[in-house]
Amino acid sequence: MGTIRSEYSIEQFEAALQRFAHEVTGMMQRIDEIHVRSENMVVDLEFSYGVKGEIMKIYVSLYKRDKPDSWGEWLSFTVEPKDYVDSPHITKIHYEGASDKAYSEKILAWLKGLLGSEKPALSFSLKDFSKKVDRRLTDYKAFLKG
Repeated sequence: MGTIRSEYSIEQFEAALQRFAHEVTGMMQRIDEIHVRSENMVVDLEFSYGVKGEIMKIYVSLYKRDKPDSWGEWLSFTVEPKDYVDSPHITKIHYEGASDKAYSEKILAWLKGLLGSEKPALSFSLKDFSKKVDRRLTDYKAFLKG
């Protein structure tokens, strides 16, 4: 194993590499995975992309505690696009275990904090859906009449 001797202290290397760690995300166009750990926080994000570069799934795992000797909060879930449009909901969020209203609300509150004032992307309108149904019924009736 090769060895290099240096005149810099371990504290100087720590400070320089901590600065580098904080700059890393700004150096990348798109991040596929990030795993960050500190004494009181662990964050894992994984972005899965399809062949054409479209986002397919996002995995989020977050653990945070206030003090080293306290219990912390844990959030772990995935976000995926819905395959069908039958409501204004265009993504689905999955988490392990049975359906839990309190946990669901905690996930949604955390995500809302990240999204801030961003408006939801609308892909469904009951009015437009009704028009499609009416149009299909009209087409079907015309087909039946021959």
